[in-house]
Amino acid sequence: MTQDTHNTEDWKAMALTMVSNAIKQSSANIMQMVHEKVDRTAHAIIKRVTIVFLMLLGAAFVLVGAAQYVGSVLGMNAYGYGIVGGIVLVIAALMQFASRN
Repeated sequence: MTQDTHNTEDWKAMALTMVSNAIKQSSANIMQMVHEKVDRTAHAIIKRVTIVFLMLLGAAFVLVGAAQYVGSVLGMNAYGYGIVGGIVLVIAALMQFASRN
């Protein structure tokens, strides 16, 4: 009878160890998948923010250049900045109005 009890306890311990190892392995796989997803998302966000920043910086230089050109054509830089600024505001207002519908 002690032999049967000993074998049963060994079997229970082995089964418990196998279940415990399976749970640890699956949780490690899940954590690895979560880390990979977070890394991909973070890289995508950083890439998008960098691209938007560079585009806005480039647009600012183009607008300043256009304003200086228009101002030099009209004879006074302030006119160029006013005209280019007004055009940008009108475009922004039109985009805001169009997005409401």
